Amino acid sequence: MKTVGLFNLVLTTSLILRTVIADSNSDVAVFFNGTGILNCTSDKQSKIYVDSVDFNSPLCNSSDTAVVWHFKNICNGKIVCELSTMNATRDINMTCYLNGTDSDLLDVNYHCVHNGMWSKWNDYSSCSMTCGGGVQTRSRMCTNPAPNENGQNCSGNTVDERICNTQNCSNPFTKHYMEEETAYLTCSVEFKEIMEIANIKYEKGTCIHNDLHGIGNICNGMTECTFNVTNSNVGSSCGANGTASLEVTYNCIRNGGWSDWKNATTSCPVNCGGALQNVTRSCTNPTPNELGASCSGTSFDEQICNDNSCPFIGSVCRDTKTVWTCPDGYIQMRRANWKASNTCGVPGITSKFDVLREMRQHCNERKSCTFTANDNTFSVSCKELHKTCSQLEYEYICTKAKWNTWTEWSICTKSCGSGEQVRTRNCLNQFNTTDGYLIDCEGSSVETRVCKSIQCPYCNGNTFPHQIPSNSKLKRDMSSNSGQTDIYKIGCCGTVNAFQFIPINTGDVKFIVWRRVRGNTYKAIKKNTISVTAQNIGKFVQHNFTKYERIAVVHDDIVGWYDGGNNIIGYYDCSPDNETCLAFSLMKNPVNDGDEIDTDGLPSISEKIFAWNFSTTENMAVELSFADDSIEIPDNSAVDTYVTNIRIKDPDQGDFIENIKLDYDNQYFYFDTKLRNIYVKEVLPHTVGQKFYSHNITLTVQDSCYNSITTNVTILTYNVPPVISGLQSTLEIDPAKAESDPYLAKFQVKDPSGDNISCMINETNVPAELFYLQLDDIDAYLKLVTNVSIFQSNTSSEFILTIICGDGTENTEFELKVQFRRKNEGTPTIPSNEPSAIPVIIGVCVFIVCLIILVILACIWKKRRKLVVNETSEDKLKHATCSVGADVIENPYHDMGQTVDQHNTNDYVEMSGKPPGKEKAFHLGTSEVGAYTEAWR
Repeated sequence: MKTVGLFNLVLTTSLILRTVIADSNSDVAVFFNGTGILNCTSDKQSKIYVDSVDFNSPLCNSSDTAVVWHFKNICNGKIVCELSTMNATRDINMTCYLNGTDSDLLDVNYHCVHNGMWSKWNDYSSCSMTCGGGVQTRSRMCTNPAPNENGQNCSGNTVDERICNTQNCSNPFTKHYMEEETAYLTCSVEFKEIMEIANIKYEKGTCIHNDLHGIGNICNGMTECTFNVTNSNVGSSCGANGTASLEVTYNCIRNGGWSDWKNATTSCPVNCGGALQNVTRSCTNPTPNELGASCSGTSFDEQICNDNSCPFIGSVCRDTKTVWTCPDGYIQMRRANWKASNTCGVPGITSKFDVLREMRQHCNERKSCTFTANDNTFSVSCKELHKTCSQLEYEYICTKAKWNTWTEWSICTKSCGSGEQVRTRNCLNQFNTTDGYLIDCEGSSVETRVCKSIQCPYCNGNTFPHQIPSNSKLKRDMSSNSGQTDIYKIGCCGTVNAFQFIPINTGDVKFIVWRRVRGNTYKAIKKNTISVTAQNIGKFVQHNFTKYERIAVVHDDIVGWYDGGNNIIGYYDCSPDNETCLAFSLMKNPVNDGDEIDTDGLPSISEKIFAWNFSTTENMAVELSFADDSIEIPDNSAVDTYVTNIRIKDPDQGDFIENIKLDYDNQYFYFDTKLRNIYVKEVLPHTVGQKFYSHNITLTVQDSCYNSITTNVTILTYNVPPVISGLQSTLEIDPAKAESDPYLAKFQVKDPSGDNISCMINETNVPAELFYLQLDDIDAYLKLVTNVSIFQSNTSSEFILTIICGDGTENTEFELKVQFRRKNEGTPTIPSNEPSAIPVIIGVCVFIVCLIILVILACIWKKRRKLVVNETSEDKLKHATCSVGADVIENPYHDMGQTVDQHNTNDYVEMSGKPPGKEKAFHLGTSEVGAYTEAWR
């Protein structure tokens, strides 16, 4: 702040005006001839503002106010203000008495005001919505120039907005992702929109999944939704290794929201103490889109305005006993001055003391305060200053406890029908005073109201749409509407278990249930035909359904009847004066299952009540069953391996599965909502030494009538022991070969879980250790211990071995019979790791049969050629021919490392098992006329 000092120097008859700039960064200038300047030229945007004028009041006969207003009128708002002491004193009719010495008459205190000014508006931002009405904003700043410490901020708003993209959102949003990507679906955060999944297509090849349950339960009702595109989250088994694609379509629902309350009148009628003021609000925060709901409640109300406490302002004279009381609050001092006053009979020089601190000590935070105004109370003494104080000027308020604003109403305690809502408020300024009182709010902190949302969805045991009147009132419909379908929209869910009506004509009546498929289009889902005979005329007819014939109905279904124009069901007139007349829609055409109707524009009547109704009962719950009694799978099962099937069935006709809530957080398993199968989600746990793990997956299934059932499926995973392959149960080996080559057999041992394997041999009938195993990765070798003799002259040996292989959790045992036989002893030996001997035996048998046939053919051929054969030779030939079938056996089995000898034409074949002292052989040969066989000794 700058100060200009005006001095009167009694040296000449003229006045000397001296201007002192008090700011440390300003210059000091001296002006003569009684003239001074107030200057704010350092910034062209700055203006002078006079704060105060200090003058020596004992020398001058003017008041503070007159002097200040005079200088303000002269200089305020100027950049430079030039003034004269003589002119100033003359203009305000001020006379100052000089005492012959230098005296400071006037000090003008002023500052340079630099008010802020707006910059240019920025460009509008992009629209917050692509459709349905969004907002664009632009901003500006108070920097052109910015206000200084004494200046005022710019008036007006820093942000401006306008509505944009008001066209309807007729098309939903569609996004595409690949499996294992992260999907991000979003609606407007600003307008608090919520999404609703409309359609999905998750596919790989011919596998296509369209069920909404998986993604729907993740995203429905959210403003922003993020999820990983996986089989588990989609609720499908179509994906594999990131190759499936997802197309998801969703709508953004913007429900209406109220704006803030605004004053309907220009201002509050009072400045303090509170009054009622009319306020309004609009459903524009946000405005609902075509899918959203409008605001509920009223747009007009009354609210309390300016409910701050009114101050108590006054004064008391010296030595007056004073009592202040706040009936429903406590005292808070705002101002207290102890001063001399002509009003209280003490004229003279003005003096003033600020005694606010002392009064706060006496009265603050008290309900009642009593004091006497004097120097002792305020701890000051005017006499010491040769002045006298006689009046206390004061200002205080009574601070009351008051309620803050109500919270929003809670959610209705019932989702349908009549429930209760609650809202609360808190008491502000609640206080225990220092004189022992509790300052509290009046009234309750809790408020309740009855809420009624939609009609309760459960029909239970009710009759719709009305009670059937007596037969005496019934009339026959002969109007142009005769034969049309009378339909009634139901507002609950349950099952129709009976139709009732009173016929006045014979024929067939069809009772039909329609269900909404889109917009105002309904599809007939079930039809029941009841034949009316002459015996039924005028009588109450009730057609009951069995438990499994009942028809499920849900909210917004249509139930009605059609008589083909036979005017079967009578009616009576409805008078709106004494009863509620329901409006019925009518349709002329007959209806079959699957037919669709558009209810928009259908004619309706309300002056007739037809004698028909239907009764309902509760909906039956969903039934779950399992394909397997016990669910156990190996713990090495791969990801996406099928585990089991869950059968989901709703016993009510026309009912459907509304929702399947998945166990998204399950670590190891997921559920396919379309195939109703459980699959492996992640690699299953496996610990060496633990045979079983128990897992659970939870599913909740809900039908159209909100009946839900939750099942907890237990799945056991078990360790799979090592698998031994490539080894037959019997191994026949030639000892001679074995002693030269100790490798008896090769086979494989593999653990499905990849655990380390150890194997051992249990020799049950071996007197000493003869065998051992050698492992090389998955290959295993059975070997003989070196330097061990298997046979002692012409003896055969047979051993039973048990091969035991373990993975640290379980063992696999394999019993092996090892037979050692010499090459020409008994059954030929074929090592089990070589190809099976059975094909060789079959081949030899086929060869022998062919050989016999050739011999027979040769005999016939020789007879025809009338060959002369020696009788003895014939006998021998016959004997040899018979020997082929009786005595010849297959070639001896080859042992390990050996192969069957291949013979050519004219080779001699040694026969095993020949009688002692005899030699028998076959000579196989050919001639020009065919094969022949000769036998000889």
